[in-house]
Parts: sequence; structure tokens; C-alpha cells
Amino acid sequence: MGSTLALQWAPAFTVDTQVLGSNLLVPTPKTLQQGANITITNNASQIIIASSTTGAGSVTYYYADDGDAALAQGDPASLSLIGSYAQGLRTRADGSTITFYNLDWTTVQKGVGPLAATADALAGTVANAAITPASLKAKLGGQTAYALPVSLGSTLALTWLGPLSTNQVLLGQAGNIPMPTTLTAGTNINFGVGSGTLTINGVGAAGLTWQSITVSQYLAADNGYVCAAPGGLLITTLPATAARYSSIEVLLDGATGFRIAQNANQIIRFGDSSSTTGSSGYIQYTGQGDTVRLLCSQSASVWNVLSSIGNFYCV
Repeated sequence: MGSTLALQWAPAFTVDTQVLGSNLLVPTPKTLQQGANITITNNASQIIIASSTTGAGSVTYYYADDGDAALAQGDPASLSLIGSYAQGLRTRADGSTITFYNLDWTTVQKGVGPLAATADALAGTVANAAITPASLKAKLGGQTAYALPVSLGSTLALTWLGPLSTNQVLLGQAGNIPMPTTLTAGTNINFGVGSGTLTINGVGAAGLTWQSITVSQYLAADNGYVCAAPGGLLITTLPATAARYSSIEVLLDGATGFRIAQNANQIIRFGDSSSTTGSSGYIQYTGQGDTVRLLCSQSASVWNVLSSIGNFYCV
């Protein structure tokens, strides 16, 4: 009680008592009281204090994308971070706190990042945003079946031309979108068109393919023939079919002569004269250097003499 006072003696302790101090007062023997979820076991020379319920102490909840978990004091459960440093997953420790976090992605670093909006996809200037099907569709435009895409600039959606019909081609326009255009045949030109094909043919008097012959044969439209030796009287027969404005030219140079024979319903006209209609009609030349040029004026049935050198007779 102090240096000038006699000692004071407390009662003998029981098994479950402890000396508890009090500010500026004499310590007193006290019995420990059990709180919530705590058990106290008193033995001779030993007091055991323990939690009375497993997992019922302080609990921290962790929420994930597909559920949640609760870790309590003394609980043997674990919290796992699935991934790797190379995938952009990181941890940071600070005292008793561990923080999990992800890096932002770049063109050289894996991680997490935003999705591209439609404006981002059209502009094409955002490097670290992922293109979605919807934003890609906005950049591609209407995507018309069987049409052709045309760019209007790097920041705009594609526009689509077509689909093109048979006999159409794309023609450029300075500073503007190409134009689907139907081809128009000019003089001595016609088109052979089909699905995916286009043949440009020269017709009429726009040039002949010349060849030398020594035997009788059928003539072909837009060809020239030199009737040469050792041919006798060569029978050259008009083509059964020919495009309007096709032409044929025949020259006698070495052979005995040449006759231009006809097919059924065909006729050869020279001014106001004409051959007999059908296979019995013809014109014939026998002088060396004689030449005749014929033009088909009515789809293979009517042939007209455009020019003639030498004497001929007409049947």
C-alpha cells in the first residue's frame, strides 16, 4: 500500500480466478467471463481460452464472377489468382493486405481494355479498343449481296455498288464513286454477253481476215479469200448464218474462176439486178484479178455487191 504501510493480503485464489488490476487501486481476484463464441477451461495452473464455433469469428467475403466465398479466422480455405504475370495479372502486398489487379492491354501487353464504339471503328484511330461484331458491321456498311464495296475515306463506312446486271461494267469518275454502266455498241461492234462473260465483236466492213484457197468451200463472214492456183473453178458458198453488216471479199488470182453460191432463201443484189433466190442462184467471175465485195444487209438472207472489178454473170 506504500512504503510506510503494512502489506495487505488478498484471499487465496480459486482455480478460475486471476488478479485484475484497477487504476490506482488494489488489484483484486476476478473470475474470467466467457463472451460470444468463446469457451474458457480452468485447470490447475492453466486456463484455456478458445473459439467455441468454427468459422464464426471475423469473416471476410470475396465475390467472383461465378459465386462468392467466405474466409474466417482460422479457416483453412484459400483464395487463388488464376493466371500469370505474362497475361497482365498482378498482385501487390501491403502489410496484411494483398491486392489483385490487371494491367491495361496494349499492342505488346496482354491485359484488359475497352470495347470499340461505332465511332471508334469508323475512325480507326483508337489502338487499344477491341472491335465488336456491331462496330465492325458499322464500318462495313450495308453489305449488299453480290455488290462491290467502295471506300469513301478512312473515317467513313464502306458504300456498296450494284449488284451489276449482265452487260454492265464499273466506269470511274474523277473525284466520285465509280458508276455501273451498260456498254453501248458503236459502229461495226456488237457484244456477245452472258452470265459473267462479255465478248466484243467487230462486224461489217471494219477489217477482214484474208486467206488463200485452192478448193471449193463455205465462206465465213468478215473474211477475204484469194482463189489461187492450182484451183479450177472454185465454188465458194455464202455462210448460212451471218450478222447483219458482215462482209466478204473474194479475189481471183491463179484459179480458173470462182462462183459465189447461195443457200436456201438467200439472194445477191447488184444495183437493181439480183440473183435467183435460193440454192440455184449465184454470181461467177473468170478473169484474173476479178474481185467482188459483198455486204450482208438483212441477217444472212440478202447480200449486196458493194464493189466489183471485172466481168461477172449472175444467175
